[in-house]
Amino acid sequence: MNELIAHIQSINVRTAAWLAESPETRFAGVLVEDAAYWAEQGVTTVEEFQRSMLIDAISDCYKDKYGSRPRFLKFNEMSLQELQDYFNDL
Repeated sequence: MNELIAHIQSINVRTAAWLAESPETRFAGVLVEDAAYWAEQGVTTVEEFQRSMLIDAISDCYKDKYGSRPRFLKFNEMSLQELQDYFNDL
């Protein structure tokens, strides 16, 4: 879990640096750094975090593109690479 929180913190640091480059024209949120929150989501490793972020991104992009969520996709049966490829194709 420490590795997961360190990973999330590194993302937040990069996000803060990106925002600082142009604070008047950029907006971004930061990720929750509380291990208990992620544990409640069933996310305890960096790979589970990456899966979770990709699934959320796929669902949101698909809805933006087609007007509905992709409920037909079996995310749990897809590898991390398959999720990444699907997202890239969207």
